[in-house]
Amino acid sequence: MSKERFTVIKGGRDYPPHITDMHFAGAFATDTRLMGVVGLYIKWEVERYEIPEVLHQFFYLDAEEYGFENYISAYNADDEKLNLIERNLMGGLGGKHVDLTLRECKCLLSDFADMNKRLGLEFPENYEEYSFLLEDIDDFSETERNTLNAKICTEIQSYFHVTHYFLMRIFGRDYSAAEYVSKGESDKPCEVDVHLFDEIPAGTLCKNTIDIDFSTERNSLLCESLIEFDKYYMVAVSRITFSDDIHYRVESFERINLFRISSIEAAMQLARSEYVTVYSLRVDPGTFEARAGSLMNTAMKSYYDRGTLYMIYNPHNNHVNKRIFYINNDVRGIIYLSNLSEMLLVAYDVFIISELERQIAKSDLRTHALATNKFEFKESVIYDYIQSGFESFTDFIEYIQDPGSDDGE
Repeated sequence: MSKERFTVIKGGRDYPPHITDMHFAGAFATDTRLMGVVGLYIKWEVERYEIPEVLHQFFYLDAEEYGFENYISAYNADDEKLNLIERNLMGGLGGKHVDLTLRECKCLLSDFADMNKRLGLEFPENYEEYSFLLEDIDDFSETERNTLNAKICTEIQSYFHVTHYFLMRIFGRDYSAAEYVSKGESDKPCEVDVHLFDEIPAGTLCKNTIDIDFSTERNSLLCESLIEFDKYYMVAVSRITFSDDIHYRVESFERINLFRISSIEAAMQLARSEYVTVYSLRVDPGTFEARAGSLMNTAMKSYYDRGTLYMIYNPHNNHVNKRIFYINNDVRGIIYLSNLSEMLLVAYDVFIISELERQIAKSDLRTHALATNKFEFKESVIYDYIQSGFESFTDFIEYIQDPGSDDGE
């Protein structure tokens, strides 16, 4: 990583409170811009209260809705704490780390700061700690932006890849990213109309099915996209035609149809089998994460009234590089630890649930976790259980099979 040094000039840039000198010591971002989010980390060697220290800054940036969304800082943190912050903030992004220069960091942050100002979004807390990165920003050239985008956008590997990412950005109203990905390997500006669905608000691409368009001899694909909005779903049908000369370049984008469907129809399209292994866990909850070992490497934690949920993400976004895209296929599995020491291991593929069970058996939980039951469901029940009020998963299953037997209280 490169280093850049700058010092305080009277009347010039404002640094974070109590800091009198800063040395840029490196930075990285996740190459997940085409997923609509980017994680950014910056390291500084600083003098605070005239004492040498190290400042670590973490940023979470959302291109669709929340903009400059989250910020966490830490002084003189050890690797364990830094890994925990990174995991909790960026663990679900599934991307690789790419080194950035200070100027590239400022370019990236300024774009998302502009989004906050344009949409009237609040900035994260401790603004005074990072506001200096948003001041005295020069204009960034098109070449600089292209270089930055090439870093923070994952490499396109197939026509499935570019199609899913392109539509993901279209329906998220993230048009600059849609234009970038549509150019493929060309240096020319985007010439595709990315505003064909402008009458609908920003939505989430939940599923996208790609088929070859046999009605033409051109390199065209037909796409059926299931889009989720705040309280309803729609299906968009479109045609994407690629250049014959330039790899992955979108030559034309055509709208064919757009219609609304019910939440029941959407649920049927998104339904998938759910595999659950139930464990009786005899371990201090405070030591669970350390004992779970590698299972926690890409896990993100959420708290509920009756337990803690760990969402285990894949360390990559390979699910985008398939003919049919499902948004939830970035999740490898789930661990739910109840307040009564019942542990649920959940996955959506029979092979993956077996892999997760083997990881439990090889971890420091192996002598503390006893498998007591296994279930296979045709659709997801885990979140219904978490919100049901039941303390026992087995009791919950008995209840939904015979609702008249108990009221769940």
